[in-house]
Amino acid sequence: MSERPPSPWPRLALAWFLAGAVLAGLAAAAAPGPSGHGVHIGVGLLFLAHGPLSAGIAALLRLPRWWTLLAALPAPAAALALVLGLPAWVFAAAFVLMVLVFWSVARTRVP
Repeated sequence: MSERPPSPWPRLALAWFLAGAVLAGLAAAAAPGPSGHGVHIGVGLLFLAHGPLSAGIAALLRLPRWWTLLAALPAPAAALALVLGLPAWVFAAAFVLMVLVFWSVARTRVP
């Protein structure tokens, strides 16, 4: 029996976490203090910066190229969903669709 290659998910999760931590630190450092001084960073800018930052971290972690795309897309996609003002049922329907399509992936590794 051949050994399965190690899963890239832990490194991808690390890339997402590190990108979020860096951006949260920048936002906290730039936030106006009690005196009202500071730089206002919009949430949209943080969403847009998260994608390239997490993709860069994924590349530094030497993940395959298509994983860097997977690291880059979730935050801008969430920002787009917020901007479009999608109703809640759209997210529930997408979730149900994903469950129906990928239910057996953990067992069979085939969608």
